[in-house]
Amino acid sequence: MQECRENAVAIYHSQQANNSAPAKNPPLKKIPRTQLSHGKRFILTCSPSNSIARWWVGIRDSLDTKKNDNYKHEKLWLPLACSPYHEHKLHQGKTQALEVLYYPKKKEWWVHFILLHVPDKYASSRPPAVLGIDLGINKRAVSALLTPKGTINRHEIRFWSDKTRKKLQKEKERKIAKSQKILAKPSLSVSKRDSLLYQLKSLRKRQRTEHKLTDHTYVNRLVKYILSVGKRYDLYVVVGFPLHIRKSHFRGNLHPYSRKKVHKWNYRKVVELLKFKLSLHGWEEYRILSIGESGTSSCCSRCGSYHTARPNQPTFICHTCGYNLNADLNGAKNIAKRLIKYVLQPKYSSIKDQVSGKFFPLSSFRVFPVLSQWLRTKQSHLLTPGAGVRA
Repeated sequence: MQECRENAVAIYHSQQANNSAPAKNPPLKKIPRTQLSHGKRFILTCSPSNSIARWWVGIRDSLDTKKNDNYKHEKLWLPLACSPYHEHKLHQGKTQALEVLYYPKKKEWWVHFILLHVPDKYASSRPPAVLGIDLGINKRAVSALLTPKGTINRHEIRFWSDKTRKKLQKEKERKIAKSQKILAKPSLSVSKRDSLLYQLKSLRKRQRTEHKLTDHTYVNRLVKYILSVGKRYDLYVVVGFPLHIRKSHFRGNLHPYSRKKVHKWNYRKVVELLKFKLSLHGWEEYRILSIGESGTSSCCSRCGSYHTARPNQPTFICHTCGYNLNADLNGAKNIAKRLIKYVLQPKYSSIKDQVSGKFFPLSSFRVFPVLSQWLRTKQSHLLTPGAGVRA
């Protein structure tokens, strides 16, 4: 009771400090009982032979002290219904704290654990490489790997897309548009309108859930590939970040359909997910950078010329050197080359990450000099058979 009182007073004072006018009545909030210092106030144990539950948590029972005149508190043991996902997370980190919460709607008690997870630092003595990733809408991403060999390996080119989930998303969008057209009719009855509004709300909720699942599935595949490449190279990942792309797609500038797709494009969330999932594997922040991709789609990745053309969306043609390849792959190569240029031909003493806004010193990229051959304006060695990729 004393602990709950202290928590309630702290929350009340914090709310008064945030508000300009003092509150007349205390906030009506459910105060969770937070247990700190693992080992003294609670214990988490696993007993596989127990028929009731595998995982148990023992919380210090302060009521038995006065009843039995004891100085040492006993434990109130609670069984936990842990899924394999939760068991995996409990094994990954060290338990630091917990809080017990009651959900009146579900009529269930839940225990929230706070875990300390310190991943091993990523270290490598392998040759350096830069993986350029060009994010897209139709294709989720295209990646190209630049190594000290100075050639693009066909086996390291990846086009990331998910046609099955894309069809499901289009089907949901079609149902939402159909419901919206019916709702626009003025002669619609009240009961029918309420039914359609409820249906539209559920469709949008399912659509948001589908978008989240798609993003996590796609990023997990990308992380798995990056980790496999990181076993062979001292890898740096650079993602093209489309700065101010939504401002350029204003009303009346381009086709409404393309503007709608751009404004639904959640590129920032994908980059943040990629950074977070790689950090769980011990990757430092400077190894996963996001830089501006302005001009990478119209520049030739072989000769650096801007005298280029794109007859259609996936095709890129350079009129200076005759280079012909996929446009997204050309952008991925230019994004990787841009990071090498920032390091080896610097204008500033640091490189800025566009998502986090952090600056990383050039000393973090000491292994880049062996990649300087990618900065040559004309690379005749790329014309060797099997080196380039033609569309």
